[in-house]
Amino acid sequence: IAAIAGAREGLPVAILTHDKDIAQLVSTEVQLLQAVKGDVWESVGPVEVEAKFGVPVERLGDYLSLLGDSSDNIRGVEGVGPKTAAKLLQDYGSIDGILAHLDEISSERLRENLRAAGDLLMRNRELVRLDAALPEAWTGLDSIRRRAPDWARIKSLAETDGFKSTLASINEKQQRGQQLSLF
Repeated sequence: IAAIAGAREGLPVAILTHDKDIAQLVSTEVQLLQAVKGDVWESVGPVEVEAKFGVPVERLGDYLSLLGDSSDNIRGVEGVGPKTAAKLLQDYGSIDGILAHLDEISSERLRENLRAAGDLLMRNRELVRLDAALPEAWTGLDSIRRRAPDWARIKSLAETDGFKSTLASINEKQQRGQQLSLF
């Protein structure tokens, strides 16, 4: 997702997700679309990301590294919640800045937890970083544009892999002359 968003070739990008890691990709050209209620969607840009997390998009990776993410099995720094992570990044700019200024942190417990978590923070930073490198075989956005499905190939795969209900649905619609749809 990161690579394709980066290779947008001047086109606007909308990513449908609630995954907070993906918010690192948000820019004026890349927006998140998130379901709010029913069929109501919210567009999330840089302003909304900063309002939600308390840090600009550029610092979101460090923010997530400090907090951790239980859904991705990433342990955060003990005693650091959303407000503390945002405040630390507002005061010191980055994980590197925080670690360079540990002696300035007034809470002894927080200071020691951060000191003890130095290696964890470096590991977390790598884990939450989104790789924007394109695969060597990348031929451009046209290679992933939505196209009409190759129903003969889909039918062949359904037969080969034993997807009986899919195959039955395709056959039934073809017999009735209905337009086939993936959805």
